[in-house]
Amino acid sequence: MIGIGMLEYSTQKAEYVLDTYLSEKDNQDFAFLFHGSMVPTQFYLFYELLQKLPPEGKARLKQYYPMLRRYYQFFAGKSEGSTTARYKSGLLTVYDYFYNASGMDDYPAQVELHKQKLEHSVAPLCSSVHLVRIAKFMKAIAEYFGYEQDVQQYADDAKQVGRCHCQPCLGRGKRIFRLCGT
Repeated sequence: MIGIGMLEYSTQKAEYVLDTYLSEKDNQDFAFLFHGSMVPTQFYLFYELLQKLPPEGKARLKQYYPMLRRYYQFFAGKSEGSTTARYKSGLLTVYDYFYNASGMDDYPAQVELHKQKLEHSVAPLCSSVHLVRIAKFMKAIAEYFGYEQDVQQYADDAKQVGRCHCQPCLGRGKRIFRLCGT
């Protein structure tokens, strides 16, 4: 979120923040840096930079595509070590990485989820919705920079939540709305 705020004042500083959170493509230790809730704000920042920068600045941003793709693959549960896509329903979960899925620490449904120790059986819908949004960003970015081989994957991933065979149901005590099938 810092980078998005910084973008209002300086595209250079916003790009510096983006660069800080992304890993070089040959880095074997980590794909990206995150702290706190696993909300993929770097994609939102990159897309905003792409909208605001002049053509020569946009050309410079191409260097970040492999890094964003690597981060994307992890977030989508498609890279080694990622557990975000462990449910048959196709919904994502980020609870293996942090207790909070959306940045709202005191959100009542999330508080209740932890009280009932449901972290390993519930998928927070916000994670899947972020995947849809960043898949659409990545599709547009891949098209813009000529990475045609990746376009279909992003288009398919953007449809993931819609393909989920989920029936709404109420959890124990009818306090938590769940999407069944996780």
